[in-house]
Amino acid sequence: MRLGTLLLFYGLASCMPPSFAQKNDKPLNMWLTEAKEFQQNRKYAEALNAYEGAIERDPSVYSTYYKRALLYITIGKTQNAITDLSKTLDLNSALDPALLQRGKLYAKECQLNLALSDLNSYIQRKNDEEARQLVDEIDEVAKITESLTSDDCSIESLSKILNICTLSVNYRLQRARCFETVHDDIEMSIGDYRRASKLNLSPDLLYTISNLHLKLGEPSETINTVKECLKLDPEHSLCKKLFRKTKKLEKEFVKLEEAVANAKFATALKVLGIKDGKMVKDEGGLLQEVEEIKSKKLLGKMLSTTCRIFGELKKKEAIFWCSKSLEIDSDNVDSLYYRAEAKLDAEEYDEAIRDFQKAHDLDQQNQRVIAGFQRAQRLQKQAGARDYYKVLEVPRSASKRDIKKSYRKLAQQWHPDKYSGDLDKEAVIKKMSEINEAYGILSDDELRQRFDNGDDPN
Repeated sequence: MRLGTLLLFYGLASCMPPSFAQKNDKPLNMWLTEAKEFQQNRKYAEALNAYEGAIERDPSVYSTYYKRALLYITIGKTQNAITDLSKTLDLNSALDPALLQRGKLYAKECQLNLALSDLNSYIQRKNDEEARQLVDEIDEVAKITESLTSDDCSIESLSKILNICTLSVNYRLQRARCFETVHDDIEMSIGDYRRASKLNLSPDLLYTISNLHLKLGEPSETINTVKECLKLDPEHSLCKKLFRKTKKLEKEFVKLEEAVANAKFATALKVLGIKDGKMVKDEGGLLQEVEEIKSKKLLGKMLSTTCRIFGELKKKEAIFWCSKSLEIDSDNVDSLYYRAEAKLDAEEYDEAIRDFQKAHDLDQQNQRVIAGFQRAQRLQKQAGARDYYKVLEVPRSASKRDIKKSYRKLAQQWHPDKYSGDLDKEAVIKKMSEINEAYGILSDDELRQRFDNGDDPN
């Protein structure tokens, strides 16, 4: 060899990166030992690099491909595993475990014909009952997939498919849509969308999941998922809009909770967007915003809060709002209680007792429900006796000022010295006596409370 040629060779060798030289110089068994150690220590990237070095050292060793395929299976790289298993079988078609593993992976990918081809070949060589059972299950699923359309929402059929085709994004998304739109099972829908996102992550899919979390009444989960979306695509317009909307909702929820906790009911009703007992549309109230989201859970919470507010205020509107709350959740004990109280004020005793009874059946330890139920029974019994409110012609919710005003008016009308009607003097005196008696009870806070609880002080 000429001196110039030798110098050129050594010059090139000295310019080669160390890793290249190592990959060409390191013995095969050393690469494989390193790969095994890395794998045992869960250093999977390093293990894959070592397998790459081993294959570069000797690409004809089938076992190296097989070992790397098993590693790919461990870390969820199905397509890479299938490629290595195919190379393994090209080099050694008699390696039955590789055939079995590839058949199982084809099944998970829903490549059912390829799966059946591998598994049938395998069971011809091996008496494997588990593999035979898998073939039968794949046969059944193959028949289902032939007849199943893209808009078919048979959860049973889709579940059978996904028991085999665990890595199928399309069938996973189809079942997710069915859970959401047909079966109204949002939690199961989110579960399927989440699994699909792990297989094929996209901003649009994360946006869908975010909306479902909001529909489920989980604003914090909505924000977390929207952040995932924006991390993938900072300019995703729908995710940006949903993020702003949900942050605003969270602030309004906090404002409402604080107002109710501090008994600032006027503020709470303003946050909800309720005026004169009714929801005011197109003014950005929280209740309307929640209605537009179509979240049954959030709407139920808002209606229950509204029911509570009117119940605490002793307003007749409590009957309407508590009834709306009970349409969402017929077992809401608080809404049953407040509606029962409002029914009592409206002197609808039978209905009040029914609500108290149901609330008691649901929560037998609730002391205010027990007290309300007992009071309703007394008031019902009292209904056939004297009603001081009716005597003074005021509702049970009347203020002391209203009671006094009505008393003065009636006293002016029925005073024996001023009466100008057709009744005789004895009847007028009796009527005036009833008015005085009623005022004596209702103008005294303690006596009025006793009467309101079903106990006639007289």
